[in-house]
Amino acid sequence: MPITPIDVFENTIKRALHLVRLYDLLHNKRKREAWKSWKKDVGKFLGWREHEKMKRIDSPNAILLIKDGAEWNFSHFESEYLDEILRSALVTAVSAVDRYLHDIVVNNSLKLLKKSDCPKKLSAMQIPLCDVERIIQKSLASRKVSSNNTRPRTILKDTIREILHKKPFQGVDAIEAALSMAGIEKCWTKLKLEMNMKMVDIKKRINVITNKRNRIVHEGDIIRGARLRKIKLNEIKSPSTQKDIEWLKSFVLAVQKILES
Repeated sequence: MPITPIDVFENTIKRALHLVRLYDLLHNKRKREAWKSWKKDVGKFLGWREHEKMKRIDSPNAILLIKDGAEWNFSHFESEYLDEILRSALVTAVSAVDRYLHDIVVNNSLKLLKKSDCPKKLSAMQIPLCDVERIIQKSLASRKVSSNNTRPRTILKDTIREILHKKPFQGVDAIEAALSMAGIEKCWTKLKLEMNMKMVDIKKRINVITNKRNRIVHEGDIIRGARLRKIKLNEIKSPSTQKDIEWLKSFVLAVQKILES
């Protein structure tokens, strides 16, 4: 059975959530060294040599032991270091939505192009003349091999995919354009009903998450300022990052329901 756009999305969003859980697993809550007697007993239990010291990293759900001399220390398990995992999780989640939107546009394009009421955004897509010539040449070449092998629409679909690959579907306007090209007109009205949210709140949430992603990808998530004396990053937290990712999942599942209706 072919992989569907929602299959790809759910796989990617699951990986993003795995990163958040990894952060929670590694984030150190201990503020001081473990007792020497505890270290000695545990080291003996593990079969470590008596002179080998250790550092104890405590998270809410795990304990990690690090031998002295390793390149890891307490600072590697604090927010300043581990926050990069959360930033990666958010970027992965936004890319999952972007990929999903590209896939549903491409997958529905040939079916929609055959309709008399083909979406304006799709019918208005500009295909360079060199790509049109390439479609013709491929079609003619395939005819010489076998008439059964002639699939000009498949070649057209591949061309649409290549053109859209250069266009990101992030942010309210881009997402609206993508959904229109996929055959969902008046998308915000439909999403409002499906998600039980106000249109303004859906759009606001999309822009907030997209802006976070853009600050990470394009600005290193460093706070802007004309006279900064010290590099300071935008704050990112595990609970809010997880909520953003889960909201994006609910958004795409709502789109999927609309497509299937």
